[in-house]
Amino acid sequence: MTTYRGRATATAFILDVPLIGEHEARRRVIAFWRHGAELRVLPHGHWLLHLAEPTSVRAELAPGLLAEPGADEIAWKHAGSTRVERLSALPTLNPADWLNSTTLRIAHLKPLEPPEPPVPSIERMHKPAPDLRAAAKIGRSSPLTDRATSELRARLPHARSSGGSHAARLWSHVRSALVWLAVKSPAFSLVRRRHQRYLRDLTRAFEQRRWDDALREAIALGGSETALRTLRLPRRRGSLRPSLTTASSSASLSYGPTVYEHLQDLYRSAAEALERAGEVIEAAFVLADLLDSPAEAVDLLERHRHWRLAAELAEGRDLSADLVVRLWWRAGDRGRAVDLARSRGAFATGILRLATVDAAAALELRHAWVHDRQAAVDHIGAVEAAWPEAKLRPMVVSSIQTGIALGGADAGHLFAYLAAYQPGEAARSAVQALVDSDDPATLLARARFGTTFAELRCDDPVADRALATAGLRALVRDGGWTLDRKTLGRVTKALSSRADPLAVADLADVPRAPRSAAEAPFVTASGPPGTIALFDAAVLGNGGVLAACGDAGTFLLTRDGRVRARWDIPAHQLVIADHGGAALLVNRRESVRDVHRLDLATRKVRRWTALRVKAILPSYDGGLLTAVSDEGIVVFDVLADSPRMVWREMTEAAKILSVNRTATSISAIGLVSVNGRPQLEAWRWELPGWTLRGRTRVRSDESLHVLACGKALSPTLSAGDVHATVDDGVAEVRAAQGEVMFRAAFPDGDTLGLRSHAGITTLFDSGGRIVAVDEHGTVQANLRLRIA
Repeated sequence: MTTYRGRATATAFILDVPLIGEHEARRRVIAFWRHGAELRVLPHGHWLLHLAEPTSVRAELAPGLLAEPGADEIAWKHAGSTRVERLSALPTLNPADWLNSTTLRIAHLKPLEPPEPPVPSIERMHKPAPDLRAAAKIGRSSPLTDRATSELRARLPHARSSGGSHAARLWSHVRSALVWLAVKSPAFSLVRRRHQRYLRDLTRAFEQRRWDDALREAIALGGSETALRTLRLPRRRGSLRPSLTTASSSASLSYGPTVYEHLQDLYRSAAEALERAGEVIEAAFVLADLLDSPAEAVDLLERHRHWRLAAELAEGRDLSADLVVRLWWRAGDRGRAVDLARSRGAFATGILRLATVDAAAALELRHAWVHDRQAAVDHIGAVEAAWPEAKLRPMVVSSIQTGIALGGADAGHLFAYLAAYQPGEAARSAVQALVDSDDPATLLARARFGTTFAELRCDDPVADRALATAGLRALVRDGGWTLDRKTLGRVTKALSSRADPLAVADLADVPRAPRSAAEAPFVTASGPPGTIALFDAAVLGNGGVLAACGDAGTFLLTRDGRVRARWDIPAHQLVIADHGGAALLVNRRESVRDVHRLDLATRKVRRWTALRVKAILPSYDGGLLTAVSDEGIVVFDVLADSPRMVWREMTEAAKILSVNRTATSISAIGLVSVNGRPQLEAWRWELPGWTLRGRTRVRSDESLHVLACGKALSPTLSAGDVHATVDDGVAEVRAAQGEVMFRAAFPDGDTLGLRSHAGITTLFDSGGRIVAVDEHGTVQANLRLRIA
């Protein structure tokens, strides 16, 4: 291309493609191609390769003729003449189009250690904050009010953001003292006249029905005349949003109950007048924000079919969850209605409230409830949700059959529903086999069948009488199924009224089993430590034993140690659903927890997500998972495809030391700030609605555990409402009230674990030995993992 010999700095090359051929030209372009380079086509088939940055090359080894393009043009010689071309007018080529990957051979590489799974962003359910002022098209405050307010603020100190509740209370006392001093000063008459003028003008505006002026200048009442204690005139509200807590008062100087009652009557009359005039949004604004009566505002909006705004206001003001569910359902946002019903346990009450206004919609919500329970693999929950509505019973037949296949005490419960719905020969034979059995292992299943069938009834009276008779005979034979006096009387009466009268007359009275005075059982773990490391274990109510063995996978065993199923899913923690039909397999990584969902009926495993949390509680309700994170106690919706946070509690805690839950209660000990000083407190909530039932101070001891019932103590281990102390390899397990349930010895044992599920308490050690005892003191499992 050139006779020049030596090194030069090149910014571009001109390639003579007709001379060297396109294949060679492509090879040379790719050799010098860097990110930012450009390739353009010159006339007569030449290419201009504009480099990403100047490059030093030997001229005789360059891919083409060295060139120096200008800002938007290039001069080059061709056929003895100099040509000038505009760069922007030249067509471009993309070398990526030359690549043909079809002939490439793909080799899959495996890392030495699998990388941490990506942690998806967490979706949050935010409370709506409806702007009733904007919805009602109410303007901003007048310049006169703004000016008067500014003058008053210039004379008095005003509250600023405090660092905590102690600072807020301190400022409240200071402000009260300043008001008292101002009232006693000669300047008070000036302030009083200003407030009296404001009240006269406000009253006149309402009486003349100048609604825009009246509503934008109105003072908000806080629910009692005690709120009227400030020297300020009403503040300007640029964008009014209903408070997510109790609406704060912006009332003026305290003139006593007379002024308060006057304003209250004035606002209530205005709300009634606005509703009669068809100004529903304005009337709701008066009720919700001026009178601080959000329930009345919601009722008004619902009457006038403003369902979405009513739902937003009800949820934002923390009104009852069943009301919020009803409003969201009527507003057409059924997904949010179901999410709220699941997170607050408001399906049943929401259906009752919805049925009072729309029976068809209530049936649809019940249908959604059944689907929600089926998605959570809660077979009993799905059946009981559908049962009050006969039209929905066919959709839960599969849930009944699947739950019976799982076995255990729940199978007896579902047998009662199967017999009531399909009292055919097959169902009657299966029930007869259950109640005629005298096997102690099926005692709980017989008891669950009898107590459940006592509340149901077959459509076929002949089948109903036969099944009631069989259940009553089993009740007498088994000595009352260890039922308490009240339950025993109710079940006996219900079955006797439907059983064969001749059989009832022949049967003896139900004997009451004497109260056992035997000591708590003592169990020695079977044999030496097993052959595989055990990280977590749970003995299920259906007779299975689920074991998490770290990277070795997860196993489902019989109670004598035989392997029923194995999943090649690393798991270090098990999270068991309260209903026993599902579990979460948690693999602890360096900073995240990888979570898989396991359906114990179908034995299918599906990956759910990865969570960056500090701890995950060992049980859940099948749909909502509770964990501890930097944000406090957080609740995730397990049925969502990606992690979605639906609830948070104890967000103000600097540290959370202990959390325990059962199906009906959850408690936590956290380090919270009280009056500016940190102290340990035990909080207890009622599930599923997360209603706070207790908040007590506990002693400063970071070894404290809290049981789900809220009791704080210092055991070695705790789970739900049971706890254990371990001394020299012997664990003593106690109930919440302190009575000893059983003792278990683990000779040469290492770290012990404790779990309580379905009335069965499980103890295990890292060597693979598992001991389980039920609430009646019967040993349910004593095995050693020996996986070949």
